[in-house]
Amino acid sequence: MFTLTVLVPAFNEEKTISESLDRLRKHDIFDKILVLNDGSTDQTVEIVKKIAKDDNRTTEKVQFFKILNLIFFQIMLLSMMRI
Repeated sequence: MFTLTVLVPAFNEEKTISESLDRLRKHDIFDKILVLNDGSTDQTVEIVKKIAKDDNRTTEKVQFFKILNLIFFQIMLLSMMRI
């Protein structure tokens, strides 16, 4: 069986991020859920960190990254692909 890594771009998603992550965490096929924050000014960061902290099973599954710019994002994707 194979697994997938999900990239979740997030910018000011405090109203929707919790429900989105809940839906993704229900599926066993997703090995990792990477939340990519692009400078949110609302409570998105705090909500994602709380979800990862409150549920011990998701600490490793849900990871949070702050994307500073597009070049960094591309480098991160290439390193994940192990090219």
